[in-house]
Amino acid sequence: MKINKSLLILSMLLTVFVSCQDNSKQNQNDELEMTEEAEGQTFVERQNQSVNDVQVTIKGNPELSTFANRMNVTELNLDEEENYTVFAPSNNAYSYLHREHGENVLDDVDFNDEINFLIVEGEVTADSLRNGIEQNNGTFSLPTLQGEHLLVSMQNDSILVRGRAGAGATILESDIEATNGLVHIISAVILPGDVETNVELQE
Repeated sequence: MKINKSLLILSMLLTVFVSCQDNSKQNQNDELEMTEEAEGQTFVERQNQSVNDVQVTIKGNPELSTFANRMNVTELNLDEEENYTVFAPSNNAYSYLHREHGENVLDDVDFNDEINFLIVEGEVTADSLRNGIEQNNGTFSLPTLQGEHLLVSMQNDSILVRGRAGAGATILESDIEATNGLVHIISAVILPGDVETNVELQE
């Protein structure tokens, strides 16, 4: 009788011990899963913060692949602490330019001048552009990273952006957000006034 009682007690103690071990292991597994999940979320958030800047946003847009390729060969070095607004010509804009003036029309254009002329410091939304136009008697200028200014005005209900030479471009799609600024897709290739092309770009 004593033996049976002892065995019963021993069995109960073993059951409690195994149960405690299982609970401890489950708690460790739960903590590990929570830690891995938290680390995974942190990594994704950190990755998004680091890669979705204006350059990567442009590269990821199928309508801007030509501009992205030209931007890749520049010495563009944007300050990570600053915001920028990019006026990026669409693929159709480059296709039209080459169709009208030949494939070599931009051969003599410095890539750095071309790309930097389409970038301004700060986040300049479409609403900001309209307000600036209204407050400056219909036209105002934006200093670019290239050194010259983009001239902004209204053309009917569209925002027109142009340089000192050649035709202007309207904004087709505005306020595409990036982690360090905005991208506006424009309808034509615009160049600074002091660059040389193989043809004179006229309206």
